[in-house]
Amino acid sequence: MDPVTLAAATGAVSVLASKCAEGFASEAGKSLWEKVKARLGWRKGEDPKPEALPAAVAEKLHGDEQLLKQVLELLRSQPASAEVPLVGAVFAQKSVVAQTIQADTFNM
Repeated sequence: MDPVTLAAATGAVSVLASKCAEGFASEAGKSLWEKVKARLGWRKGEDPKPEALPAAVAEKLHGDEQLLKQVLELLRSQPASAEVPLVGAVFAQKSVVAQTIQADTFNM
C-alpha cells in the first residue's frame, strides 16, 4: 500500500470527522461521514475520540487495499467542500496534499 495514499485518505477522513464532531458540517458532510463510518465498520455513536481518530482510520485502512479504494470512492463522490477540503485533490496516484505545513526545523 502506498503510504502517501494512506496518509492522504486518513487526513481527509479525519478532517471530515472533525468537522462533523464540531458541528460545522453541512448535511451532505454529515451524510458522507455516516457512509464512511459504516464502510470502516463503526456504528452510529461508536466514533473514536477525536485525538484517536487518525490512528484508528489508518489502522482500519492499512493493509486493506479494497477498503481504501472504497473509502476513496466515497470521498470522491462528494464535491469538494469545507468539510473535506482535501478530497478534491486525492486521486490515490502518489499525490501529496497539504494545506499548511508548519515546522520549526526541517531536515532532509
